[in-house]
Amino acid sequence: GNIYYGSIKGLSRYNPQTYENRQFTQSDGFHGKPVYAIQNGRPNELWISTNNGMLLYNTETGFISEYYRENGLQDNEFLKNSSTKDKLGKIWFGGINGITYFSPNFTEIQESKWHVRLTDLYINNQPITAATTTTTGKSIIDYPINQTESITLPHKENSFVLEFSVLIVWIMLRGLLSQGLCLHRCQCI
Repeated sequence: GNIYYGSIKGLSRYNPQTYENRQFTQSDGFHGKPVYAIQNGRPNELWISTNNGMLLYNTETGFISEYYRENGLQDNEFLKNSSTKDKLGKIWFGGINGITYFSPNFTEIQESKWHVRLTDLYINNQPITAATTTTTGKSIIDYPINQTESITLPHKENSFVLEFSVLIVWIMLRGLLSQGLCLHRCQCI
């Protein structure tokens, strides 16, 4: 069969029987987007992450579906070489604002938006609050850690730990136009 691969120039196909190498172009429906990662979905389907959305490409029909942040993705930009398919068949793509994952065997795409929130700060194994001061008597943070925008520490207080939690929002997509929002409990591993 054919071998599909991505580059900064977009999607390409190599046929090992004929040694033909074909670069897909705008006339094929590709808009010159760099390909960051590719995963196989159902038969004849490729899921492709880019710097501007995600594509579902049917290798048999040539049909392309485009998905964007408005469709529930973590963001429009994904990370290079950041994808996997787990043993249950779910496809995972890493992006600049979280992780998008889904089962290609269903018509719905499940995406989770990971909201990271700082919960605690420790310096030299001591919990830090808005009332805690440095060895020089200055306040370390003026607000609770989850409302603090920046932290400046003296060089002597260089052993610190930040704790965080993740709130996950599940978004179910039904096609490109209709969206539903569901909240679920999730155990983070």
